[in-house]
Amino acid sequence: MWTKSKLLLLAAATVLPALTACKMQIKPKESPTSGALGVYVSDSHVSLAKKEADLFASLYPDARITLYGASTRECLVHLINDSVRMVLTDRPLNKEELQIIDKADPKLKLDSLKVAFDALALLVNRVNDLEDLTMAGFTAIIDQEITNWQQLPASGLAGPLHLVTTGKNSGAYELLKYHFLRRSEDFVPSVIAANQAEVVKYVATHAQALGIASLAAFKEDTLKSLTEETDGMVRPLAFVMPDSSGAPARQKLHQGNVYLKKYPLHYPLYVYFNRKSLLAAGFCSFIASSPGQKIILNSGLVPATMPIRLVQLR
Repeated sequence: MWTKSKLLLLAAATVLPALTACKMQIKPKESPTSGALGVYVSDSHVSLAKKEADLFASLYPDARITLYGASTRECLVHLINDSVRMVLTDRPLNKEELQIIDKADPKLKLDSLKVAFDALALLVNRVNDLEDLTMAGFTAIIDQEITNWQQLPASGLAGPLHLVTTGKNSGAYELLKYHFLRRSEDFVPSVIAANQAEVVKYVATHAQALGIASLAAFKEDTLKSLTEETDGMVRPLAFVMPDSSGAPARQKLHQGNVYLKKYPLHYPLYVYFNRKSLLAAGFCSFIASSPGQKIILNSGLVPATMPIRLVQLR
């Protein structure tokens, strides 16, 4: 015969595992430092975003951030479709995308923040002796007026010049076409790489290549063996630009010249996030904070939300 105490023990044995299972399935309530968040990132900045996400998660263990690398256009499409609540991109929303947002979903409330400055690097192989280009020379390459290295005698090379870029949906391509060259027609590279890391790798193995990739890609940790100053096979060209007196001056690609806007192909990085997500707002605030901006500085880029102090090295 079952006694009352035995029945109570049996009930407890049945209920406790069920309660434990339910507890394990309960997700932490979303806040600026807890919950789950997917973030789409332009492909050349995934490594930077991972460093930000890793530090954020170490400080706030209840936050789970998953990163997805994609072309810039794809990142913004996911944001507009409300399939993701946050993106990190190398260009702002354009006029067409803003119109789609207004027409498709007026309730889609987005905030944005400029978090860093990057730049497009013109990359050549180490065997190439060319040190710099003018903007006119660079434009002539884009327009296919210069197609052979013999037209640039300082290169010490002969043979066809292979322009290497990412595809039309990438931020680098769109920045060149619309922002820096300000044109409506497409330009046609010799080689289209899957992403900017592949641009760097192609230049490392092809002496006649001229690659276009971001400073972030050039500084990528996994590519250091290819881009180290002394031993690497890839190096960036400088631009010859007028200085304050109008005299031509060589502007090398480094953080100081990006910050001072002396290097011409500089541009900001943006975070866009949906106001519905408290965690997206919290992660964006972290990227803009001192620890987040220090990661940007240590990655070779220029912070956008913290004071900069230039140090003259001799």
